Amino acid sequence: MVLAWVVGCYHSRAYISLFTANTTEGVTHWKDKYECKPQDPISGLLYGFRGVVVTGEEMKKSVQTTQMMDRNNSICTQDDSINVVLVIGESYIKHHAGIYGYDKATTPRLEEAQKRGELFVFNNAVTPYASTSKVIRNILCCNSTSRHEQWFAYPYFLAIFKDAGYQVFLWDNQWSMSPDAGFTFALNSFLYDNEVKKLSYTRYNEEGYQYDEENSFLIFFILCCINFSTAVLWLVILP
Repeated sequence: MVLAWVVGCYHSRAYISLFTANTTEGVTHWKDKYECKPQDPISGLLYGFRGVVVTGEEMKKSVQTTQMMDRNNSICTQDDSINVVLVIGESYIKHHAGIYGYDKATTPRLEEAQKRGELFVFNNAVTPYASTSKVIRNILCCNSTSRHEQWFAYPYFLAIFKDAGYQVFLWDNQWSMSPDAGFTFALNSFLYDNEVKKLSYTRYNEEGYQYDEENSFLIFFILCCINFSTAVLWLVILP
């Protein structure tokens, strides 16, 4: 009886902490902190429910922030013909990449481009999180994690590019993978929110692959299938 009372009090305190968490970071921190994290059905159900509620609230704030951004600062001049390609490689680990010193030739073309001076390799880049959905939200919004700014309180920078006159294309081969998984929901609820799509993308994963447009911002979100780690980014600027 005493043991049941102690366990009940511990779980009650844990659940109070969960339902007072107001950010996705707070909900995830709860999962990592308490031993009753989704190893039992009740905790898993409550954790999933709270995560969905908090994610929905943050998405509403993110959309409102992007809608209210100062469009007077979004300018693309007629002389600006730069094209930008952002490649996001999911589940990629640099220790299996020859360009980062791996002893097998796994990245020969990237290494050739580096030798020609066409590629710069970042050797000291640090991710703010070990979770892909958190990383994507924080790198694609204009907040600063070093200043503890929340991603949803700052505009989605792809919407800024589109508002400035760029054509923004999102090509993603992962959005339909494991549609019932929590990580898929966490990422898709951000990238493919209906209002976000209207504000941010010219085209996304439907038809046509017009890579040669002027004033374009293209994003490739690919699953690399090379061990599990956080996302790796390639940024290519084309004249």
